[in-house]
Amino acid sequence: MENSTSFIYTLLLLAIALFYVHFFKSKKLLYPLPPGPKPWPIVGNLPEMLKNKPTFRWIQELMKEMNTDIACIRFGNVHVIPVTCPKISIEFLKKQDALFASRPISMSTEMTSKGYLSTILVPSGEQWKKMKRIVSTHVVSPAKHRWFHMKRIEEADHLVRYVYEQCKNVSESGGGLVKVRVAAQQYCGNVIRKMVFNKRFFGEGSKDGGPGLEEEEHLDAIFKVLAYLYSFCVSDYAPCLRGVVDLDGHEKAMKENIGIIDRYHDPIIEERILELRDNHGLIKKEVDHEDLLDVLITLKDGDGNPLLSTEEIKAQITELMIATVDNPSNAVEWALAEMINQPKILEKAIEELDRVVGKERLVQESDFSQLNYIKACAREAFRLHPIAPFNVPHVSGSDTIVANYFIPKGSHVLLSRSGLGRNPKAWPDETLKFKPERHLKDDDVSEVVLTENDLRFISFSTGRRGCIGVTLGTSMTVMLFARLLQGFTWTAPPNESKIDLSEAEDSLALAKPLIAVAKPRLAKHVYPAETMHVILIYLYTTRCQQHSINRGTLCVQVPKKSNRVLQLKLNQMENSTSFLSTLLLLAIALFYVHFFKSKKLLYPLPPGPKPWPIVGNLPEMLKNKPTFRWIHELMKEMNTDIACIRFGNVHVIPVTCPEISREFLRKQDVLFVSRPMSMSTEMTSKGYLSTALVPYGEQWKKMRRIVSTHVVSPAKHRWFHMKRIEEADHLVRYVYEQCKNVSESGGGLVKVRVAAQQYCGNVIRKMVFNKRFFGEGSKDGGPGLEEEEHVDAIFKVLAYLYSFCVSDYAPCLRGVVDLDGHEKAMKENIGIIDRYHDPIIEERILELRDNHGLIKKEVDHEDLLDVLITLKDGDGNPLLSTEEIKAQIAELMIATVDNPSNAVEWALAEMINQPKILEKSIEELDRVVGKERLVQESDFSQLNYIKACTREAFRLHPIAPFNVPHVSGSDTIVANYFIPKGSHVLLSRSGLGRNPKAWPDETLKFKPERHLKEDGSEVVLTENDLKFISFSTGRRGCLGVTLGTSMTVMLFARLLHGFTWTAPPNDPKIDLSEAKDCLALAKPLIAVAKPRLAEHVYPA
Repeated sequence: MENSTSFIYTLLLLAIALFYVHFFKSKKLLYPLPPGPKPWPIVGNLPEMLKNKPTFRWIQELMKEMNTDIACIRFGNVHVIPVTCPKISIEFLKKQDALFASRPISMSTEMTSKGYLSTILVPSGEQWKKMKRIVSTHVVSPAKHRWFHMKRIEEADHLVRYVYEQCKNVSESGGGLVKVRVAAQQYCGNVIRKMVFNKRFFGEGSKDGGPGLEEEEHLDAIFKVLAYLYSFCVSDYAPCLRGVVDLDGHEKAMKENIGIIDRYHDPIIEERILELRDNHGLIKKEVDHEDLLDVLITLKDGDGNPLLSTEEIKAQITELMIATVDNPSNAVEWALAEMINQPKILEKAIEELDRVVGKERLVQESDFSQLNYIKACAREAFRLHPIAPFNVPHVSGSDTIVANYFIPKGSHVLLSRSGLGRNPKAWPDETLKFKPERHLKDDDVSEVVLTENDLRFISFSTGRRGCIGVTLGTSMTVMLFARLLQGFTWTAPPNESKIDLSEAEDSLALAKPLIAVAKPRLAKHVYPAETMHVILIYLYTTRCQQHSINRGTLCVQVPKKSNRVLQLKLNQMENSTSFLSTLLLLAIALFYVHFFKSKKLLYPLPPGPKPWPIVGNLPEMLKNKPTFRWIHELMKEMNTDIACIRFGNVHVIPVTCPEISREFLRKQDVLFVSRPMSMSTEMTSKGYLSTALVPYGEQWKKMRRIVSTHVVSPAKHRWFHMKRIEEADHLVRYVYEQCKNVSESGGGLVKVRVAAQQYCGNVIRKMVFNKRFFGEGSKDGGPGLEEEEHVDAIFKVLAYLYSFCVSDYAPCLRGVVDLDGHEKAMKENIGIIDRYHDPIIEERILELRDNHGLIKKEVDHEDLLDVLITLKDGDGNPLLSTEEIKAQIAELMIATVDNPSNAVEWALAEMINQPKILEKSIEELDRVVGKERLVQESDFSQLNYIKACTREAFRLHPIAPFNVPHVSGSDTIVANYFIPKGSHVLLSRSGLGRNPKAWPDETLKFKPERHLKEDGSEVVLTENDLKFISFSTGRRGCLGVTLGTSMTVMLFARLLHGFTWTAPPNDPKIDLSEAKDCLALAKPLIAVAKPRLAEHVYPA
C-alpha cells in the first residue's frame, strides 16, 4: 500500500502504547508500591538501615508512624516488604503461595547451607525439591516420629532429673535457683543431638546432668548463627561488598560460629560415613538405623548409589539443629516468666496437669491431646513473644499485586511475627497482656493445637515453604513445658517480687535470662533415677537380631551397633572340623578376590625405586643425605607428582601436585587424619599428650577441643592483642637500637634472622608465661643467652621432627643403636626446653592447685599457663595433668616460632634484591598507615601487597620440605594409585610451591603480583587450593591460622614500615642460596637498616 512505512511505524507505536497501558499503567501506575521511606539513589535506604540498629525495631517503628500494615523499604535494589496484617499475610502465603515459594540468596544462608544444599534456606529449585522430599519422608514423617519416641522420652526424663538436681542447691526461699533458659535450650539441643547422632553430649556433660563446655559452645554457636540469619546484612543488598569489606561484622561472626558447629559435627559425620560407605562411596551393607545420621548416609538413589553427598548431609544436619532448638525453648521460657507473674494462670495449668496426668507418674505424649490449657499458654507465648521479629523471607517470583499494591519481582516479603501477634485489630482484647484463655475453643472440648492457620500469629511457618517439622516442634514444646510445670512449683527469686519481662534490645528474647526458684511437687519416687534410667536404655538398645547357619547351628547374636558386642556360640556338630575348614578357606578366597585383586592388581602403587627385601629403601636413605633432597631429585628424574618409597615396611608417599594433595586432604581427609608414631614426636609430646603431633584418637580429640576453645579461639586472640602489640613495639625498638651501630653505609647492620626468630619467641613466651625473657635479656633489648639457647633448642627440635630417622622405620633399633645421631640430639634439645619451661610450670601449678591436685580458687588469668592449669572437667577436677600441660606448652612454642620468621627473612632478602618490590610495599604502607604512627593489626585487611609478598615467600621458600605427615587409616585409592593402610603421606611444601604446572609464570622468581586478586578483594595467607602450604589444612590443619597470620604480617609490616633496608656494604646483592640440610637461607640475613619515620613515632 502507499505510505506502507508510515503505516508500519504507526502500528508499532500503537503496540508499544498498548503494552505500556496494559503493563505499566495497570500495575505500576494503577497499583503503587506499598508506603515506605523515600529511598536514596542506588543505595536505597541502606544508610537508614546502617544508622538504625537493630533494623527490625526501626522497621516496626516506621510502620507504626506511617500507620500501615504493609510497607516497602528499598535496600540497594531489593524491595523489602514487611507485613503485620493477617489478611495480607494470607494473600501472600495462601492465595499466591506459588509465587512466593523461593528464598533470598544471602551470605548467612549460603554459609549455613554449605552453598544451598539443605532445605529451609534454599531458593526454589531442584535441590530444594529433592531435600524437601527426603526430609518429609525420612526425617520428620509420622513413622520417624514414632521411631524417635523413646529418645524424646529419655531427654524429657533427663530434663526432669537435671532440674531436680538443681533443687538441691537450696536458696533462701527453700527451693533451688534454676537457669530456665539453660535447661530449656539444652533440652532442645539434647533431643536433636540424640535424634541425629544418638548422643546427648559431645563430651562428658556436667556432673549434675547439665551441659558440659562442649554442649554450651555448640548451642551458643547455633543461637549466634540464628541471630545472623537474614539479619539485614549490608552485603546481602550490596553483593559487591561480600568478601571485600565486612561493614557490620556479620561475615566474620558467621564464619566463626559455623566453624564451631562444623568442629563438633564433621568428625562424627565423616567417621560414620567411613563406617557405612566404602572407599568408592558406595554403601557397604544394610544396617539397623540408630539415628538420622545413619538414615541420611544410607539413602540410595535408583541406581543403588548414595542419594546424598557428604556436604549435603552436613548441611542438612546443621539445618536440623538450627531449626529445632530455638522456638520451643523461647516460648517456654517466656510462658513460664509470664505465669510466675500471674499465679492464677500457673495454678490453672497445674490443676489441668493433676486432673489429666495425676501425681503418680510424669506427663507423656499420649496426654497432650487433653492438655488444652497448657497448649493455650504455649500459643499465647508464641503470639506475644515470638522467637524472631520476622518469619523466614519469601521472594516474589514475578511482579504481582497484593492488597492493591504492586509487588515487584525479587521482592523480599517479611511476615512480621511480632507485628501479627501484637496487631490490635487481630487481637483487640488487651493485646499486650498474656491471656491464654483467648485460645480456648468455645465448646471447651475441641483440641487446641499450636499452629495458627489464619496467620494471626506464627508459631510454625505455613504455606508451601512452611515448617515440615510441626509434629516434632509441637511435641518438644508441650513436653518441655508440661514436664517443668508438673514436676515443680515455680516462683520468682528471693528479693524479686516479679520477673522482669523486658525484651532484649537486639532480639525478642527476655533481656535477663529467666532464673526462677523451683521446688519438687511430686513424690520422690516419681522423679527418674539415673541408675534405673541407664538400665532401661541398656535393655532398649541391646535387643538382638539372631542369624543361624542351619548346618551345625552357628548362632550369631548381633546387638545394635551402639552396643558393639559380638557373641559367637559354636555348638557341637558332626564333621565340624571339615565344616569350619571349608568356611575358613572360603573366607580367605573371598578376602583375596575382594581386596587384593580389586585394589592391588587393578591399582598399582605410585612409582618409586625398587625396594630391597625387608629393609626397603633404607640403604638409599642412609646414603643420600639430606633425604628430602634425594626424594625430590628422584621424583624429578621419574617425572612424577606422586611416588612411593618403602622405608622398612612403611610406604612413604611424597606428593608435589595440588590436585592430588586435595584428593588426600579434601576428598579423603577422614582417612588421613592420623599422625605417624616416631621417636622425635614421642619425646616432644611427652608420650603423645599434646595436639599437632598426636595420632588420631581420644587424646587428640580432647587436646584439640581444649586448644580450639581455650588457646586459639577468637576470644583468646582478642584477649592477647595487647601482648602481641607490646612485642611488635619491642621489635621496632630493638631494630631502632641496632641502627645506632652505624656501618659504612650510614645505617645499622641488623641480624634479621635473630630479630625475626626472637620476636616470634617473645610473642609466644608472653602469651604462655607472661614474660618476654627467661633472664634479663641484652642491654639493647635483644635476647639474652637464655633466650638464644631456648630458641636455638626449639629450632633444633624442629629440624629433627619427622626427619627420616632410621629407628622410625626400624623401631627395633630405638634405644639400642642411634645410627644417625637423631635420638641423642633430640634428648639434648628437649632437655634444654624442659629446663626453661618446667620450673615455671611446676611453680605455677603449686600456686594454683592444692596438695590433692585440686584447683585452689578462681583466678584472673594472666596467660595461657593459668588457663591450662585451671581448666576443670565435669566433676570440678583439673582437666589436664602436669605432663599434658608441659607437652602442650612445648608444642605451642615449637609451632609458633618458625613459619613467620622464615617467611619474613626470605621475603626481605628477595625484596632487597628487587628494590621495585620493596618500594611498592613501602608505598602501600605509607598510603594505608601513613608516617605518623606504626602499623596496627586493624590495618592488615588493607595491606594486600604486603600479604602478597608474604604468600610468595611461603610459596617459594617454605619453612620445611614436607608438611607434617598424614597416616592412611585404611587401604584406599588416590589418583588411580593404591595407597596401603599405614602409609605416610608427605605433601611437599617446596614441590607444591615450585610446581611449574601450578605456577607457570616464571616459577622460581619472586613475584608477589601473582597473588593479588583482579577485583582487589582481600588477600589472605592461607591457600585453599593447596598450590602451596602456608599453614597446614584439613582435619589436622593448623588451629592457629589467625595467630600465625597476625604474627607474620605484623613482623613483616613493622620491619618494612619502620626502616629502609639495603644489602650490607661491599655486597651488591643478598646471597639467596639455600642451606644444604634445610630450606633456610644458607647465610642468615644481615642487612643495613635506617629509620624512615620521625623519631617520636618509634616506641621509647
